[in-house]
Amino acid sequence: IIITFLCLLSYSFAQNPNITYITGCSYFGSSSSGKTYALNNSLSSSGLCLYFYNVNSVVLDCMNYEVEYTGASDQAYSVVAVQLGYGVTIKNCNFINVGMFIKNTTSTTINNNTFTLTSNTPTSGVTRYQPFNFISTYDLHFQNN
Repeated sequence: IIITFLCLLSYSFAQNPNITYITGCSYFGSSSSGKTYALNNSLSSSGLCLYFYNVNSVVLDCMNYEVEYTGASDQAYSVVAVQLGYGVTIKNCNFINVGMFIKNTTSTTINNNTFTLTSNTPTSGVTRYQPFNFISTYDLHFQNN
């Protein structure tokens, strides 16, 4: 009985097999459609780090980890970009000096994230004049940010 309990207990702490865990910057293309991704650690990048292109029904759950821009100059596409997507959800992220570029998307949800700007200089990671750049984006939802 004790062995069965210990086996069940260790199984309950295992990672969810329906989620793909990522540990570094990633590109999410059309083969990513219909999948859920979760961060296993914080990320830092001096350029584009999380890029979703031509995807449908993709979820990125940062699991409350940080995604931080560490570069020395503004980035045209920031650190997070979503292009040609439908039903993309980005949630539970702690963004530091990160801007977003979202273009040609429908039903994108940005949910339960924090956005922190630690510098107000022109070289911060968030594009100084446009921290969020939305082009031809429809049905965009910001919730609990």
